[in-house]
Amino acid sequence: REVVTDVEQAGDHLQVRTKEGNRYQARKVLVAAGAFSNFVKLEGGEKWPLPLHLKTETILLAEILASEAVRLRNMPAVIYDIDSPVLDGIYLLPPLLYPDGRYYVKMGCDTAADLFLETIKELTTWFKTGDSGVHKAELVEALLSILPGLQATSFKTGRCIVTYTSHGLPTIEEIVPGRIYAAVGGNGTGAKSSEAIGRMAADLMKEGREIE
Repeated sequence: REVVTDVEQAGDHLQVRTKEGNRYQARKVLVAAGAFSNFVKLEGGEKWPLPLHLKTETILLAEILASEAVRLRNMPAVIYDIDSPVLDGIYLLPPLLYPDGRYYVKMGCDTAADLFLETIKELTTWFKTGDSGVHKAELVEALLSILPGLQATSFKTGRCIVTYTSHGLPTIEEIVPGRIYAAVGGNGTGAKSSEAIGRMAADLMKEGREIE
């Protein structure tokens, strides 16, 4: 649970260095760090960095009681088009139990306040202090229009980043033959298929299977 800064060739293995000052050895490495992937330095990777575009994303978490989660237990994941001057491309997840022991309904979407980011400083600044509450009122209104009667005890916004690839599909690729691989780029729809993307990346690393 450290921050990787670079991956170097070291004879018959790879050396992974971290911001915390530690070094680890591995036969193969998979880079799957989302929006932060390109900021890992890879030695010998002619395909690196990848052609990615990074955009801020705002999420809304509606806290609900366990009884409300039971009521909505058959709710599917939803992708929703909305006619709004400030919101677009809504996705909505069914109630989930979070590590804090509370149930939340999560909604995310593009907003008129979204920004495209390029540097590591811009990314970290957004996650630490970005104003995700600019369109909170519109987000709450949209959620309640999709789920009328939702019994929420509170609403809070959060910050996320969408990683776009040049071709609109996830990049699952061999970067350094037999050594370094990447699984990057959800294009705003990766959450629903992340497990499958992970399996494909693992197959590529283990078996050398081509991704079709």
